[in-house]
Amino acid sequence: MNAVPARRRLGLLLALAATGLAGAAPARALQRGDRLVPPPLPLLDGRLLRPQDWAGQAWVLSFFTLDCPYCQRHNARLDTLSRRMAGQGLQVLGVTQDQPEAVREHLQRHGLGFAATAQGATLRALVTARRIVPFTAVIDGQGVVRELIPGEMSDDDVQGLAHWAQPSGASGPL
Repeated sequence: MNAVPARRRLGLLLALAATGLAGAAPARALQRGDRLVPPPLPLLDGRLLRPQDWAGQAWVLSFFTLDCPYCQRHNARLDTLSRRMAGQGLQVLGVTQDQPEAVREHLQRHGLGFAATAQGATLRALVTARRIVPFTAVIDGQGVVRELIPGEMSDDDVQGLAHWAQPSGASGPL
């Protein structure tokens, strides 16, 4: 390789970096205390979860994959929480990037009744840069990130997430 073109490329990259145009660093993932501005999300039941639908109730987000055995146990525990807290200001949302039809079949086969989306890439990128599954995030009724929990949680810990419920702003289950 000719050294002159290599120097020119390096100089161009340095100039672009100095102006902020060379591969800007990705936005950082949210931290506890940050506010989540969620994107519109198509749910697997055909509804659209709009940003304003998040207001006034807490949300437990479960990032999972279909091939993860820990996720299956974790989501079963979250389903129990979801059913127990129905109408009490806490929603559970399953978030995955697996094929929608496969996710629908999985939810039905395992009797999971919480809302879910298979369009989770954007939401996941906002919430965490970690690739671990399951990954749980709790967003309060004002949109503030309260908990970021990597890995499978015990049943007691999952049920303890109920304390984030926002009963004053509760609406019916999604």
